Amino acid sequence: MTENKKTIEIIIPVYNGEKTLIPLTERIHASLSGHPVRLLFVDDGSRDGSRELILELQKRYPSVRSHFHRENQGQQQAVLRGLSMITADCDYVVTMDDDLQNPPELLPRLLAEIRQDRDLVYGVPEGQAGPLYRRVGSQMRDILFTLFLGKPRGVEVSAYRIMTRGLAQKIAAAQGPFFYFSAEAFRHKPLRATHILYPYSPRIHGTSSYNLRKLACLYGRILYYYVIRRKR
Repeated sequence: MTENKKTIEIIIPVYNGEKTLIPLTERIHASLSGHPVRLLFVDDGSRDGSRELILELQKRYPSVRSHFHRENQGQQQAVLRGLSMITADCDYVVTMDDDLQNPPELLPRLLAEIRQDRDLVYGVPEGQAGPLYRRVGSQMRDILFTLFLGKPRGVEVSAYRIMTRGLAQKIAAAQGPFFYFSAEAFRHKPLRATHILYPYSPRIHGTSSYNLRKLACLYGRILYYYVIRRKR
């Protein structure tokens, strides 16, 4: 395999994503047409026709694999399951959402950036709209990660990211009752991380399941399991 053609494995947690999976798959392949690409859909207990659609995509694309949770376990657990299933010969691993808010057209830029001797590169939406509590929550999360978890200052995090296979394998080995990708990633030092920005676009299908109570609970659990409990 030549230096320019890197094998990229893409993990996509899916929850009720039947309206976006086909265009998402098509746009990923178009954006990375010069590279071997493998897609891994981790269906997290969808209640629509996502399962059947994923199975149909597997027939259409030899590069598509899947895993199905019987019940909804949450996006982070879906990501962890996907990381545990990556192949040993891939070069880079991507995680991205299923709702098209993470534009596949950004993938070449993420790939170019991680090849600049990086371990982890986030794609972060610029000018994101939405409820005030979501914006404040993101700021609180960044402060928490910087002060307690070793996140490099100036690096912003998101669910859209590319990483080396080596880092993916380390994160996949996470143990414990609670998992959060970025909190786990920043435990592995030294970590050469950065982010790139892309224009925010509103969600076309579905709505976010997060609200103020769920965000507060999530950040409380991150603080407990990754800071307080590990210091005991």
